[in-house]
Amino acid sequence: MATNRFTLPQETRKLHRQNMQQTLMRRMAVAKAAENQALIAMLENEQKELALW
Repeated sequence: MATNRFTLPQETRKLHRQNMQQTLMRRMAVAKAAENQALIAMLENEQKELALW
């Protein structure tokens, strides 16, 4: 069976989401420091997708 967000226990999903948010925040800080507009836009889209989790 494939593993996705619907088959994982709730606590696992919560921890994964928190980890993804922290990673995204670090990547966003680097992108903003480098003034990389394309990367910033990509990360903002990832942030919106993560919010749906």
